[in-house]
Amino acid sequence: MIGKSENNWKKITADKATYHELIFNLASNGLKVCFIECSHKFDPYIITQIARKHKKDHLKILERIFVIRVFNIHHLKTAIEKAKIFDYIFISGIERLIDNSCVSLKE
Repeated sequence: MIGKSENNWKKITADKATYHELIFNLASNGLKVCFIECSHKFDPYIITQIARKHKKDHLKILERIFVIRVFNIHHLKTAIEKAKIFDYIFISGIERLIDNSCVSLKE
């Protein structure tokens, strides 16, 4: 995760939570979060369940979460460039892309 505040990073990592919970916590505090998805495991329904558990409006939370799905290393590079406008950036499953790093730009 890349964050703008070192203090927030320490606070977040101190909690033993899933990335869905981390993203929920950031978005529920008004921060814009980008989740760059390389492993296809992000589930917005889990965010909705967490929001309901905390009696928060799941639609307002989900509006602050932007998911970018990438399929190769070139998509990842483009996604990171576009994600720089967000308060936090999560990247999941990056090791999956390293295996296909020989994919040409045309693919």
